[in-house]
Formats: sequence, structure tokens, C-alpha cells
Amino acid sequence: MKRVLVTGAGGSASIGFTRCLKIAPEKMFTVGTECNEKFVFNSETDVKILAPPAKSPSYVDVLNEIIEKYDLGFLHVQPDVEVGVLSENRQKIKCPMFLPSKVTINICQNKLESNRIWQEKSVPTGRTIFIGNKEDLKEAFDTIKPPLWVRAIKGAGGRGSLLVQKFEHAENWIDYWSGWGNFIASEYLPGANCGWDAIFKDGDLIACQTKERLEYMLSRASPSGITGTTAIAKSVNKKDVNKIAEDAVRAVDPKPHGVFSVDLKADKNGNFMVTEINPGRFLTSSLHFFYTAKNLMPYIYLKIAYNEKVPENILNQKTPEGTILIRSLDSKPITLQETKLKELIADREKNQYVVVE
Repeated sequence: MKRVLVTGAGGSASIGFTRCLKIAPEKMFTVGTECNEKFVFNSETDVKILAPPAKSPSYVDVLNEIIEKYDLGFLHVQPDVEVGVLSENRQKIKCPMFLPSKVTINICQNKLESNRIWQEKSVPTGRTIFIGNKEDLKEAFDTIKPPLWVRAIKGAGGRGSLLVQKFEHAENWIDYWSGWGNFIASEYLPGANCGWDAIFKDGDLIACQTKERLEYMLSRASPSGITGTTAIAKSVNKKDVNKIAEDAVRAVDPKPHGVFSVDLKADKNGNFMVTEINPGRFLTSSLHFFYTAKNLMPYIYLKIAYNEKVPENILNQKTPEGTILIRSLDSKPITLQETKLKELIADREKNQYVVVE
């Protein structure tokens, strides 16, 4: 039986990952660590452990103690901050992980550096300028032109992001975040919003899945409209997205290894561009999509990590195009075909109301 440690186990992404393992065709034993004393109760692993935060001096030692105590054979790291810390300390961890290289993770977790590489290697991406001072911000307004997408160089969940039309708004926002030297300004891309999850091994693309984000949770509560938590998504198969996303990964790492999740947005003409790569982890809503649609991407990832052959029927599995994921607070996510939604709307228009079964 595979014995797996899942970090950040009380967070939404790790809950989705844990659920995916529970529907895998082989039984597994899971231990979850969580640094938040409240969220640890949300974990759905077999064992729940309140552990130190990733930046704690004792973090690595505690993980190793847990690995030895429960005889764990694999560590899956999901939160961005833990990906970075465990990547830097990978030689100290007493069980295998399936991470991209240390250099690759450092590049991908720096939006400015990854953008520079994409521009250098002609991967479609939005124009971006480093904001070290007010003169840099003025240059961004003069050359890229508003509206501008202002955000932190590092961090997940749309950290520090704001769409700005005026210089004064951008200046005040960066001041508020103490962001001079830690922010970038990018071309605003108003089109479709996609996420691409992929598993690589020694340079070979093993499996991938694409979704289009349609709505975010609590979007009205965020100045940018982006909360980092997708509420409604649709499975798609866009060849241009797949190619650009793979090209973006290979531009950063010619021999990618591990999980890469790529965010892309389309410009006003519908041309997709890469906005960032999340290395070493799956996208949060993708994991809930995989679980509800019975797409076994996390199981494929685990089999590859264990150097085991993946059954062809599982390896070739795709979430049918047009499948909709619906998530909301305090309810289990569901999936259904997009045609079902259209039928419901049509029936309501015809009959005033519809009994949903």
C-alpha cells in the first residue's frame, strides 16, 4: 500500500488532491500536515497533524519525524510556499518527492524572471515592466498603456493584483503593499482565462488537461475580480493553449520533470498568452475537477513518481470537453455537461420555472 504525506492538508487544493487519491483504483494510506490550527480539522487524510509553518526552523525536521513515524514513502507538496521551501531542502527530506528542478522552481516562482525568458524565447506573453520606483511605473503607463495589470512578482492566488486605469491608483496601491521593487506591471489581457495542468517525466509530456475559468468565488469582494479560487470552470481542448503552455514550460526547462500548471489569458483578439507557471503542484480547482469528473491525473502523477506503469485506459483518460465544474462555499463541487445548463435556461424561459433533478 502506498503511504503518502500531503502538506497543506487542510487547504482546498490538498483536500482535492486527497479526494482524488481516495477514488484511485488502489487503496492508499495518507497523512496530512497543516500549519493552521483551525484548518487542520478540514483535512480528509487518514491522519491529521498540526505541524510548524514552512518558514519555521523546525519544519524539515518535523516532516522527517512524521515520515519515519508513519513509514511514509512519498511526499506531495501543494502550497506554493511549501513547494519553495521543500525544493530548497530536497536533499534533507527522508522520502521521495516528484518536483521540478530547484532552478526551474525558482524561475517559475518569479513572475518577472519567467516573463523575461518567455519574451527572449518568443513564447507569447504580455508585455511586463519591473516596478522598482515611480519612474518605472510612469514608463509602464507610457509604453504599455492603461489599463495595466499590477501585481506582486511572487505569490499565489492573484497576490497584490489590481487592474488600474490611472497612475495615481497604481501608485497608491503599490504604496499600500510596500511593493516598490516587488511588483510588476503587465499588459491587461481581457480575453478567455485558461489553466493547463501537466505531468512530465524526464522531459516527456505524460498527461495534460485544460480548463477555462468562467467565474471566481467572491469576485465582487476583490478589487481585481480575481480571487485565485475558481467557482465555475469548463473543460476544453484548445490546441493553441496546449502548445503555448508546453512551449512556456520547455522555455524555462528543456527537460521538465514533475507537475507544472500554467495560467494563460487571451488578448482582445483572442490570442492566448502565458501569465505564469505554478511549478510542482496542480491548480486548486483542477483537483476538484479531477475528483468530481473521475479524471485520475493525481493518480497518474503518483504512479509516475513511483516509477510504475500507468494503465492505458487511465493514461488516455480526459475530462469530456464541455464538462462544467461548479464550486461554492460550504458545498461539495459538482460537474455536469454544459448542454444541461443551456437546457435548464431554455426550459425556464419557456415554463417560468424548472424542477431540477
